[in-house]
Amino acid sequence: MDRPATHAVPVRSTAQVLIDVAGEASHELVVAGAAVYNVLTQYLMKKIPSRFEFIRREADGERGIRIGNFHDNESKDLWRGVEWTQTFDGEQHPFHKEYFVVERLKWDRGKDGDRRLTTVFIAAGTCSAATAEALRLLADWPALARSFGDKNFGLVREIHLIATNELDGRSREMAPPHEGAGFEFRYGEH
Repeated sequence: MDRPATHAVPVRSTAQVLIDVAGEASHELVVAGAAVYNVLTQYLMKKIPSRFEFIRREADGERGIRIGNFHDNESKDLWRGVEWTQTFDGEQHPFHKEYFVVERLKWDRGKDGDRRLTTVFIAAGTCSAATAEALRLLADWPALARSFGDKNFGLVREIHLIATNELDGRSREMAPPHEGAGFEFRYGEH
């Protein structure tokens, strides 16, 4: 019995194949979910490249976001965590500090001088509730267009999530983020 000839076939990542297919079908691409979980987000943030990076602290596995070239070519790391706030009744209550990224990047996918621009929107957070907030902000694209025009842009925002069942020790459910949360970083405004 003859065996078929074998030869090495270059293997492309699933992310590369999906990006290529999506890029052929549209000139705009939206990816949701942090690079820790979403291989498409991870691939695109490295390929284009993004000003942001989703990171994981080795000591405790905690997730965060690194802002590249934050100030004087230094980066800044933002870590999610639990903090306490005092409410109107004078009691201390925990909230979860989370972050999300919304970024627009123009990606020239052409080869040999052939320009093939794809606009990539990334909406991702350090938890699913933060990713939902990123998508909510991206859904208000007319406001983003007024702020940033047709240029690449990015923003990182801190949100505070109130744990609804913090005392019983079971998995936490999040109430909607409250307004007025802290840190925000932007680039690309006109």
